[in-house]
Amino acid sequence: MALKPGILKPVVAGRLVKPAVTRPAPTRPVVRPAAPVVDEPPVLRPARPRPSEPMPARPSAPTSASVRKEVEGAVGRIRKQMAAGTAEFHAVGMELLALDRPEVLAAFGAPTFAAFLDKHVMPAGTANRYMTVAREFSVAQVSELGVLKAFHLVQYARVAATPFRASVLAKRNVKIGTPARPISMLTAEQVADAVRMQKMTEGRAAVPRATAKQRRAATELVAQFEERFGVDAKMRIDTKRGVIRLEVKLSDLME
Repeated sequence: MALKPGILKPVVAGRLVKPAVTRPAPTRPVVRPAAPVVDEPPVLRPARPRPSEPMPARPSAPTSASVRKEVEGAVGRIRKQMAAGTAEFHAVGMELLALDRPEVLAAFGAPTFAAFLDKHVMPAGTANRYMTVAREFSVAQVSELGVLKAFHLVQYARVAATPFRASVLAKRNVKIGTPARPISMLTAEQVADAVRMQKMTEGRAAVPRATAKQRRAATELVAQFEERFGVDAKMRIDTKRGVIRLEVKLSDLME
């Protein structure tokens, strides 16, 4: 068999040996550095038009006319409750507290709540008692104590520097006043007296006593006064105001 020219096939031991085929080495993929990530602002797309919907109506602010009408109704209830007696004192106080609002003052052109009360409801001092009692006591306690006694008991709790509120004092039926007696046995006037006594005690404790030097000087002055005018005089040193007070009987001056 003739060989084609240009092609040589080696023969080894009578066998034809295929020439080794040289294959190209596998190429590795080229790794390129990733491009830096740049934060770009989001693209804002125009919102799609929505079908028109009615906006919810906002609650309108109360007008002066509506506020005046509301207040007139409250004042009418207050007068009926006051006519009902002690059992309604707490309700009166709650009604008055509900009227303490800026729109009420604006509707009636009142500079202060006290001025509004004086002109349109009741004296502000009386209203303050009802409101104080309503803040402090329950309905049952107000019915038992009465508005005046309950109000004075609130004052006592304040001036006595007790850690308990007036409602707690009434519930525990503590002893107050001089001589000390249970609250249930005291009248409104006696509770008011206990308040005055407590204030006097606190006032005397706060006033410093006169020194020995001040007492000697005051005694010498009184002796000179009695010698000059021929009358007896009593002195009282007021260290709070820094003065000496002399007391002389009018009958001695008329002689």
